[in-house]
Amino acid sequence: MLRPGGRVALAVWREAERNPWISIVGRMLLERGHVPPPEPGAPGMFTMARDERVHELLEGAGLAVLRLEEVPVLFVYESLDEYIRRARDTGGNFAQVWREVQDTERTEMESQLAGKFEPYAVDGGYEFPGLALCASAQKN
Repeated sequence: MLRPGGRVALAVWREAERNPWISIVGRMLLERGHVPPPEPGAPGMFTMARDERVHELLEGAGLAVLRLEEVPVLFVYESLDEYIRRARDTGGNFAQVWREVQDTERTEMESQLAGKFEPYAVDGGYEFPGLALCASAQKN
């Protein structure tokens, strides 16, 4: 709840294609049958990826959008093992699946990820681009 003139700021992820650091893993989990396909319109990581959706939600809440700005990010990992460790530590679908599958499935997933991550390989590790959308709005 904001009083008139109050401001809010938020950051959301742009489309999956612009965030391979997470979308590669999400597609792999889907392809391997570990997660169901997302339901259209259901909440999710990329639900607010488009400017139009952010405007719709903020203006629908009685806010005037002051600014939208794309912010590039770079996720750097020294190795595939580090990527997996950090993904497990942050939770979510990957962490849950990783805990529940057999060792043979983990090995196959590691191999698949190594292949999919190849375009992002740098000096023995990986650098993944990402793109966020930051917004600020004010209560009318």
